[in-house]
Amino acid sequence: QGVRVLRLVRFLRMMQSNKIVESVFETVLLSLKQVANVLVVIFLVMSVFAVVGVSSYGTTKFGDRLSTQANFRSYPWAMMTLFQIMFGEEWHVLMDD
Repeated sequence: QGVRVLRLVRFLRMMQSNKIVESVFETVLLSLKQVANVLVVIFLVMSVFAVVGVSSYGTTKFGDRLSTQANFRSYPWAMMTLFQIMFGEEWHVLMDD
């Protein structure tokens, strides 16, 4: 573990001496607040669509892709299904179902 601490200290010392790396690191740190705001807005929008999905499609029969792994029977499963759709994991099969 001592070697890991020394590597971390060497990395921090190198980062302070290199102005480009320091400015990139500063930019990342300054943008974390805005990224958190965007993630909160995405979560709120997904929550609204999950509630609408549960109320609209909660009793839909299972098909090829709409099954125990992707459905709108409850809020957590609706959020998981929307997450899968948002990132494109077989969303076209789910839409045809």
